[in-house]
Amino acid sequence: MASRCYLQCGWAIGIVLVSCIPSAFGQQRPAEDSSPEQWISRFARHWSDSAWTERFGGEQAGYMRVSEDQGWIARMWAFQALVKAGPASVPLLLERLNQGTVPERILAAQTLGYLGSAVPFDPLEQAVRREREPAVRLYLIDSLGLLGYANRVDWDSLMRTETNRDIRRHAMYAQQRGTTPLDSGVIERLTNWDWKSINSAAVGQPAPDFELPVLDGQPIRLSDFRGRKHVILVFLYGDT
Repeated sequence: MASRCYLQCGWAIGIVLVSCIPSAFGQQRPAEDSSPEQWISRFARHWSDSAWTERFGGEQAGYMRVSEDQGWIARMWAFQALVKAGPASVPLLLERLNQGTVPERILAAQTLGYLGSAVPFDPLEQAVRREREPAVRLYLIDSLGLLGYANRVDWDSLMRTETNRDIRRHAMYAQQRGTTPLDSGVIERLTNWDWKSINSAAVGQPAPDFELPVLDGQPIRLSDFRGRKHVILVFLYGDT
């Protein structure tokens, strides 16, 4: 069955939504030993906010990307490479939190949550308080939780003037995590991810098989639905 592939994505779910793209994406991946600066610079060159399309009204406006967009490829490659670089990425990412463009600040805020004890608490907490872009604040709060820093945050003060519903909910998630950092197995799976698989799905072609756990922990495979009706895959993030 040639399954159709529908892609829903936004700032908050960019790291997983990179497979439903044309097979000939025409990007050359940098060498593995490229520096963190080179990965960030390449991401910035390939990411374009003009690629957003408004297919829905209201709050959903702008949260769909055209299938031909290639910015997600550069973003995922950079994200993985920066995490693999470990502590060497931290100074650059903290600098971009202060001086980078909005896309660079979002990427930096997200990536820092995967870099463990090499990331200091104070710069992240200060960045949350000064940041005006909601997507950056959300990822910074996620990272504070992923790093196990939630118990060090004055949440009452931080949330006093916060009006964004998603950010307030993610602050709740971070507080629930407490001092428990991100499981090392998650980071291992990310760093071992085969970047070549980013081109495994193509519009108009049968979707490649994959397996994921459902809410009860049991695995479900796309191939379980082969030969049935079309399957729509929507990857939701957190409280969406």
